[in-house]
Amino acid sequence: MISTIFLPEKIGSHFLFAKRIIAFEITTQQINATVVFLKGKNITIEHCLSVAIEDGQLSLAERTAQAIRTILNTVGKYDAIHTALSSDNVIFKELTLPFLNDEKIKLVLHYEVEQLLPFSTDNAVLDFVITKQNIAQKNSDVLVAAVQNQHIKNHLQIFEKAGVQPHVITVNMLSLYSLFQQIPSYADFKHDTVLLDCSTKTARLAYIQKGQLRFVRTMQESVTNSQEQIENFAQKILFSLRSFTAPKEPTAAIKKILISGHMPQSTGFVQQLSDALGIACEQFDATELLKQPTISLKKRGTIPESALVSLATALPSPLMHDFNLRQKEFALTNTASTTQQFMFASVLLLLLAGTLGTHSYMQIKKLTTEMHNSEKETLTELKKYFKKIDRAETDLEDAVEQAQQDVRQEEELWFAFSSPARASFLKYLLELTNKIDQQSLGFVIKKVSMSSGTMHLSAQVTDYEALKILEKELRQSPYFSHVEPQDNPMFEKMEIQLAKNGEEE
Repeated sequence: MISTIFLPEKIGSHFLFAKRIIAFEITTQQINATVVFLKGKNITIEHCLSVAIEDGQLSLAERTAQAIRTILNTVGKYDAIHTALSSDNVIFKELTLPFLNDEKIKLVLHYEVEQLLPFSTDNAVLDFVITKQNIAQKNSDVLVAAVQNQHIKNHLQIFEKAGVQPHVITVNMLSLYSLFQQIPSYADFKHDTVLLDCSTKTARLAYIQKGQLRFVRTMQESVTNSQEQIENFAQKILFSLRSFTAPKEPTAAIKKILISGHMPQSTGFVQQLSDALGIACEQFDATELLKQPTISLKKRGTIPESALVSLATALPSPLMHDFNLRQKEFALTNTASTTQQFMFASVLLLLLAGTLGTHSYMQIKKLTTEMHNSEKETLTELKKYFKKIDRAETDLEDAVEQAQQDVRQEEELWFAFSSPARASFLKYLLELTNKIDQQSLGFVIKKVSMSSGTMHLSAQVTDYEALKILEKELRQSPYFSHVEPQDNPMFEKMEIQLAKNGEEE
C-alpha cells in the first residue's frame, strides 16, 4: 500500500487512506472483537462480536485460535489487526523524566526503569504512555509497561495458529483508560476515579487521579453473587487502593468506580458492591462516545458491554497512538514485497519524469515566445533610431548589422577630426548652448552632427516665436556665418555654416 511504503498513515487526526481495523480481547471463556472503519476524520463502528471458546480435546490455544478464525470469517476484509494483552502479565512503573519529546524519552527509558523491574530488560519489551506533562518545568510523567518476552510469545502463538499476525499489541487497561479519556462526561471528571475490569478469576484496577492514570493493579479474585464474597471482594479492592491514596482512606479521595468486564448475572451486584465499598459504582458506559459527530455505529443499537476493551483497542487515540509491544524480535516485518516496492517506485519515477518533461516543454515554449517577442521589440527600436534599415526588414541579425554599419560611419566621421578640430567642435557646441536661453525658448537638442564646415542641428522649441528668437540668436554669434531658416518649431535638420574665424574668437 502507498501508505505503508512512502506516505504517513495519517496527518493529525485525519487518515489519508481508508483503513479497516479489527481488534481482539482474549479472555479465558470467549473472544471479543470490534471492527472499526477509519476514513478521513470519521470513525464507523461496524461490528461488535463475541465468540465463546468451545470445550474440547484441543489445547486452549488451539480452541482460542478457532474462535479467532470464526470471527475473521464473519467480518471479511481488514487492513490491520490489533490485540490487547492482559495487564495480568504486565508490570507498570511510573516515572517522571525531564523531557517533553517522545523520542528523547525512548532513549533513556530502559536505563531508568531497569533497576525497578524484577527481571532484565534484555528479556522483556517496554513501552510507555505519557500521562501528564509540565510544560513550564519541561518534564513528563510516564507510565511504563514492561512485559517479559515469554508472555508476548505465548500471545502471538495463538494468532499464528489462527493463520494471522497482529500488527499492534496493546494492554487492556491502558486501552480502557484511553477510551475513558475519549468519553466527554468521563474526561471532565474533577475527582479521582477507578476503572474496575472483572474476569472470572481476576480483577484489574486502574487508579485515575484528577484525570491522570497513576497505577494499574491486578487481584487474583473471582466475583460471585454471594453477599459475603462481595464483601470480601470490596475489602481487597480497598486494600489495594489504600497503598496509593493520599489520605490512606480511598472513600475520601475516590468518588466513582466504573465497572466493566465479566460480572455476576445478579442485577443488584453493582449496588451491592457500591454499598460494601462506600464508593459510588456504575457500569462503564461507552454510549456517549456516539454523541461525537465523527463516531457512529453502522447498525442501530448500542455498544455492548463485552466490547469495551476491544473497541478501546481498535479506536485511534492521542494516548496510544505510538504504543506497540511488537518490538525487538517480535517486530512485524514489512509485508510489502521488494517487487511491489520496486514497481511502485518505478511508476512514481515515470510519473515524475513525465511531469518534469511536460514542465520543461512548457518552460521552453514560454521562453521561445518571449525570445520572439523580444526580437520583434528590438527590431522595432532599431528601425526607429536607424533610418537606413529597411522598414520591411524582419531578420534581427541583418538589422543589427545595418545598425552597426551606421554606428561605424558615425564613429569614423567623429574620429576623422584631429585633436584641435575636436576641440574646435567642442567650442561650437559650447557656443550653441551658451548663446541660447534654453529655458525661456524651451530649446531641446535631439541630435548634433558636423561635417565640411557645416553643423546639422535637430532640435525643438516651444512655438514659432521662440523659433524666430532662436534663429536670431544663432545669427548674432561670431561662430556661425549662416543659419538656415526653419518653418517648424520641431525641426529635424537645420544647417548652420561655421565661421572661418571661429577658432580665433
